[in-house]
Amino acid sequence: MSKCAACGKFVSPADIIKCSSCANIYDRICLKLSKSYKVSPKWLCPGCTSKQPRKDNTETPIKVQTEISQNSSSNSSPSSCSGCDATSKMIEELRTEIVAMRNEFVNFGTKFDRLYLAVSDLSKRVDGIENRVANLEKDECMEKYKDENKKLSDTLERLKFELNDRDQEQLLTDVITKFVILFMLYGNYVLCVATFDIENKTPNLQVLLKKLPKAYTSKDAYEIRKQSKPQQQREEIKHCRRNAEGQLSL
Repeated sequence: MSKCAACGKFVSPADIIKCSSCANIYDRICLKLSKSYKVSPKWLCPGCTSKQPRKDNTETPIKVQTEISQNSSSNSSPSSCSGCDATSKMIEELRTEIVAMRNEFVNFGTKFDRLYLAVSDLSKRVDGIENRVANLEKDECMEKYKDENKKLSDTLERLKFELNDRDQEQLLTDVITKFVILFMLYGNYVLCVATFDIENKTPNLQVLLKKLPKAYTSKDAYEIRKQSKPQQQREEIKHCRRNAEGQLSL
């Protein structure tokens, strides 16, 4: 907006009066002209008019303006002054509102800073809780794995002991079986006739049959029972014993 050259206040576009010589802008209130007065395009401001040569002409613009302003001053001044007062009041109210808004923004910034600090503190606490929970879960998993490893180790040791016991029992059984076989071989028992009875297997013969499968299935052992001569039978028995002893040494 343009300012009035006389009072220095801003002039609305509807009230602007411009000098045709110096191009200065004036307000109708300062010139004491009514809004209904039509200004000529060749209008000169009071400063430019005073610089013009004096003439005895009653139709000079200054005199006409003076007369018009004197006639219209009584009608235009009160309304114009009231308009200025209303504008000034509005400006003051607007300035007050702007100051209040500025203070509110300052308060809002302070509250936002406090909120940011509170959220940051809360975020740090949440991170700490998450770390503690992760450590606890890790410790629980480690304890669980330790327990499982201990159980597996105990089971493995127990199986080792059981396997060792079974091996010892099996070894003892083998020794006892071989001892029984040797006792039968050298204890006046007719091994080939009594033991290798293919048709009638007794429970006591099952162990011997497992230890001496070749002697059991041999043709000599089967043919002994069909011999009738004592001398030949004794020879076959010796042969069967040698066969059984050979099987035990394997």
